[in-house]
Amino acid sequence: MGIFTWFALRKISKKDRDKVLAALANYPVYAPPIPRRIYKKSDAYKNFQYFLATRQERQAALGRFFDAFGLSLRFEPQALYDVSAWVHRYGIHLVNVDASVDVNICARDYKPKWTGELKVINVMYDIGTYFGEYICHNNENAKWVLDVPEAREFKDALGAFMPAVDGLHKLVKRPLDIHVITIHACEISMSVKIQGPVSGSTYSKDDGLARFIEYATEQNPEGYFQG
Repeated sequence: MGIFTWFALRKISKKDRDKVLAALANYPVYAPPIPRRIYKKSDAYKNFQYFLATRQERQAALGRFFDAFGLSLRFEPQALYDVSAWVHRYGIHLVNVDASVDVNICARDYKPKWTGELKVINVMYDIGTYFGEYICHNNENAKWVLDVPEAREFKDALGAFMPAVDGLHKLVKRPLDIHVITIHACEISMSVKIQGPVSGSTYSKDDGLARFIEYATEQNPEGYFQG
């Protein structure tokens, strides 16, 4: 993203951005035991155990954050659609950070630290966890797993060695990298603010993310997801 585009985006929906930053004031920073790029399964499992141990606490923090927007975190369709609409409107303010930072890499590698201007990544990550928790709550076969790459060439994938949701229906071929999906939806939110709806993207509409999560949650869908 060019520096002029970055500055222009800062002026978009300034009221919304200020509201996000105000709600973020006391938000806890995600601090896994190994805050760096992971290549060893033993290190990845340590971070995964931290994720499992802290996810309820962090969902509580996310709930307090959403209080400022009148949202309630529940594992019901209306709450799912409310959060999806929130991401569509406010997601731009979770990815429009320092122009030199790739939020996808930052979220995967925990570098730079998720503090200061990058504190918004904590919220984005916890929203991804909410979507995963929603799936697990509504599908008895779903569970959190560590996404371990099957081949060397996939070790640098954005979801590699990160928590993912598995045990889904047969049309979802591999663990669902829900945090990567959430970041992508936030990036689409930014693109929509710049150029309008993105052709071919499920997340161009405020209910697109919710519809995809519902599809992933189903145990026996009739066919592939139609965005």
